[in-house]
Amino acid sequence: MSGNSSAVKTIGVSNRRGFFCVDTNQSIDSEIKEYSRFKFGDINAIKSLSFATARFFIEELESGRCLREIFEKAKKEGEYVYLQSPGIRNVASSSNYLMVSVASIVNVWLVNNGYPSMIKKPIIRLASGITNYSEMSAEIRNRRVKTTVSLLPTSDYSAHPINVIFIDDVEVTGCTRKRSESSSIQGGALSFYSVFAYRVETELANKDASIENLMNQFAVKGHLDDEVSQILKHRDYQPVQRMLRLLLHPRNRDDWADFVRTKIPDEISLRLYLAAYSNDYHSIRIDGDLLYAPSLYILRNVMEGRGLVNELGLPV
Repeated sequence: MSGNSSAVKTIGVSNRRGFFCVDTNQSIDSEIKEYSRFKFGDINAIKSLSFATARFFIEELESGRCLREIFEKAKKEGEYVYLQSPGIRNVASSSNYLMVSVASIVNVWLVNNGYPSMIKKPIIRLASGITNYSEMSAEIRNRRVKTTVSLLPTSDYSAHPINVIFIDDVEVTGCTRKRSESSSIQGGALSFYSVFAYRVETELANKDASIENLMNQFAVKGHLDDEVSQILKHRDYQPVQRMLRLLLHPRNRDDWADFVRTKIPDEISLRLYLAAYSNDYHSIRIDGDLLYAPSLYILRNVMEGRGLVNELGLPV
């Protein structure tokens, strides 16, 4: 725990590029493999990480530390608590699902112990991101100009007494947290606290911030393989941004049509299709060239051939 921020586990990387928990010095490779699947929307991985994070959240509340103080004050002063995660457009991220699940679990404890429940408050992003943030160095993260705009509910903050708790799956350099905290406090929030499932140890994060990309791809490597098809076969699967970018990426284009026909259930294919159009994947460009549109059109043609959409591209 550090200041106004805490994490379930602080992690390091061994010489063999495996992961370990800094506090216990024990290998957590199996957890990071599950985390990798979590990032791409795996239903069971989302549940597992959500339960672990919620248990930690409740332990922090029971301990009487900073988190407890937020709710003690909110109860006494009639204040509110927003639980927020990094911004999304029309397609959720895995961290958004983590936020929703953790809030639902922790709110039971809060209500049963006489505290106000948290309000799940998604942050809206005006455009989909293009750059793979997880591959950036700490230096680039600190000086980059954001290509997307997130709309914080500053009118809420200024009109009502609101405390913000920010939740995310991993903290590497702290840039996202610092930006969110600064914007929230300047916008009128009473306080800002953050909770992370994982935190990369500071020295490692400053030396190699792209370690986040190693975490993301520890199980899901970025190709159309069995790991991806297993995630997509779950009947409750809902699209996340990272999965859409993987599926529609130019490197997977040659195998994409066959993968859709043979590896993805029709119902899931339709969810992916609708989500991709809603999140502007038809128009994202890099160096003037459409990045994902050709793969999206392949998906549409396959679905039209299977009778899932009509000649206008609308679901039937």
